[in-house]
Amino acid sequence: MKSAKKEIFLFLGPEAPEKVLWAERSASGAIVTGQGSLSEAGPLQGEKVVVLVPGQDILLTEVNIPGNRGRIVKRSLPYALEENLTEDVENLHFAHGPISRTGAIPVVVAAKDRMESWLKILHEHGIDAKCMVPAPLAVPLTPERWSVVVSEGRFLLRKDTWHGSAGDLDSLSLFLGESSTDSAPPVHLYMDEECPADCEAGLPEMNLVDTQKKPLLQVLAEGYEEKASIDLLQGEYSRHAGWLEKWHKWRIPATALIVLALLNLTGFAIDYYTLKSENNQLTRQIKNVYLEAFPDSRRVVNPRAQLKQKIAELEGAGSTQNDFFEVYDKSVPLLIESSGFSLSNLRFNNGRFDFDFEIKDLQTLEKLKNNLVNLPDIAMDIKNVEAVAGKVKTKIQIEGRE
Repeated sequence: MKSAKKEIFLFLGPEAPEKVLWAERSASGAIVTGQGSLSEAGPLQGEKVVVLVPGQDILLTEVNIPGNRGRIVKRSLPYALEENLTEDVENLHFAHGPISRTGAIPVVVAAKDRMESWLKILHEHGIDAKCMVPAPLAVPLTPERWSVVVSEGRFLLRKDTWHGSAGDLDSLSLFLGESSTDSAPPVHLYMDEECPADCEAGLPEMNLVDTQKKPLLQVLAEGYEEKASIDLLQGEYSRHAGWLEKWHKWRIPATALIVLALLNLTGFAIDYYTLKSENNQLTRQIKNVYLEAFPDSRRVVNPRAQLKQKIAELEGAGSTQNDFFEVYDKSVPLLIESSGFSLSNLRFNNGRFDFDFEIKDLQTLEKLKNNLVNLPDIAMDIKNVEAVAGKVKTKIQIEGRE
């Protein structure tokens, strides 16, 4: 199968990393192979590599699991296969392919220590694995035929899309003998170029229809199809597992930082709304002062700006005798300092202040009157005095005096 772009293949045989095989399949389908130590595998640097692992180190099987839902499949695989395995499932890694229409799920089983050994080799040599595929699932697939690859005293057998096996040549007859001679399917045989001339003569009897001699990795590179393979890099060995591991390591500090940030944001929000509330309250107070000082005003849109405007008018319009601030600064402190003083209303019009207020008693009012009368350039007049509930309510007028 031709690829839309070049692909790099690496076969981690039993002698890895001292001896490995690699190949590059171009977009046109041309394949260039090489071999040597992994340190010498120059074409692999900076590429996403399809890593092929020996078939004798994995088990290809299938299982039926009711429900066939992704999460259920992942959790159920070890227990569905447990009775057919000789090793504790806790020490094994399970990866699965697509679920067929019949409900059968193809599964690859590998020992965790082998997975970790392969990944360690790749990590130490800076190899970025695009996927990790059992070598039997890269053997060329031919409808209604079995494919056998022979290399260095070992074989790879592929019966169909998801079924295959591997082992020493001495055991090949056992796998071929599962069917009777009459019903045995045709076999397409691939011989590694490094196999001795008499290698084929020592093979068990097969229903051969074709024999080719090619480098092992050329055969596997030609036969590899992503849709017809199972990637072992699933679950805890997936390409994202490293990030998950880092997250588990740093999740407590990260969570603490997030909580701290949220607390800071909450504090900022509280301060903001507190200040906003205080600003609104101050604006209302300014509006009240404005209306008290300028009762003839009918519309108050921006009391702060309007008050500044009125003050500017007062500053520019009057003489010293009618100056708003001069009268205010001289008289108001005496009012406020009077015992029991409580302002009810304040008006300013034509240079004159009208104060409506309560005070402690008549003696305090008399004292206030004397203090105001003694102020320079200030004229005052008491307009009304009334005793109510133990206090004195009064209205006085204060203005500048020529």
